[in-house]
Amino acid sequence: MPGANNPFAAKAAAPLVNPITTASIFVPYAATPVVNASPYSAYVKYDVYNNAVSTTSQAATNNAVGGQDSNTNYARFLIRAGGRVTGGTTTNFTPTLYFGRSTVTATNTSMGALTAGAFNSTSGAWYMDAVLVWDATSGVISGTVQGGNGSTLAITAATLITPVTGQTAAVLNAGQPLGGNGAGTFYFSIGALFSATNASNLALLDYFAVEDI
Repeated sequence: MPGANNPFAAKAAAPLVNPITTASIFVPYAATPVVNASPYSAYVKYDVYNNAVSTTSQAATNNAVGGQDSNTNYARFLIRAGGRVTGGTTTNFTPTLYFGRSTVTATNTSMGALTAGAFNSTSGAWYMDAVLVWDATSGVISGTVQGGNGSTLAITAATLITPVTGQTAAVLNAGQPLGGNGAGTFYFSIGALFSATNASNLALLDYFAVEDI
């Protein structure tokens, strides 16, 4: 199985308080200090490997030893996320899946979002499931996202994500010694925003994990 660290669950995330206009990224919760000191989001990660067989005898010997994962060219995995929302006014809430682990929204790559759900001065829950597939030849991460959102839960049917490109075997092998035993890690984050501002708008990421399927 390509995911050496899966199932992998994210660190506990701090609430998002009234994110509007631009989605904010969930970051790790920190009790002391109360502000996040991590340079990264509350991310999940998925590891993939590409064990290139080199023509050199030294590299061939190294590859024959093993220790790397054998499923090197293809991965299919599931990302699950969900949590609670309180709307402080008449407002919609939209959660989005991102490729990357930056705390800055624009630095990550938006992959897909749920349909905006109404939380009009009330509370409720949301969830998101993304089924993703990657292969070492095309270097593309593609798949679908679906879920539920809103104080009266409304379903978002499975829709294609915006593919992530450039994750080829050559990229994974870049700079790796002894025949290019490449290891790549894919990072994913969740961001969200409200449609109308209110100091009581609150979003929580209560669950965020990735696993093989």
